[in-house]
Amino acid sequence: MQLSAMLASAFLLLGASTGALDVWVPRITFPTAGAILAANSQVNVTWTTVNAPQNISNRAMLLLGHTGGNYPFILAKDFDLRAGFVTVAVPYVFTGTAYTFVLFGDSGNASPPFTIESDVL
Repeated sequence: MQLSAMLASAFLLLGASTGALDVWVPRITFPTAGAILAANSQVNVTWTTVNAPQNISNRAMLLLGHTGGNYPFILAKDFDLRAGFVTVAVPYVFTGTAYTFVLFGDSGNASPPFTIESDVL
């Protein structure tokens, strides 16, 4: 799925707001590039909260996917972006080095690629 189609799909899932919102793109701070996460474990995905606008969406969503643009896992939704983190379960997936998280709220922001290690191939 191309990024633009993914953004449109996420916008529909999150629901359109009738009020004006400021666009805010918080930078994901964990996982960092090259981090190694264990499949079937809990992890805190973190992001910066600096300069968060007053009117942002609280209907946030975190996806897990591959750098090729395929994001099949919705890991969390409807959390407060101002918190700066969300705890999620890392899915039981194949070992790979090109996984990314995408954080949605007012706009999408992808983490750098990281590795998930699993006992599945």
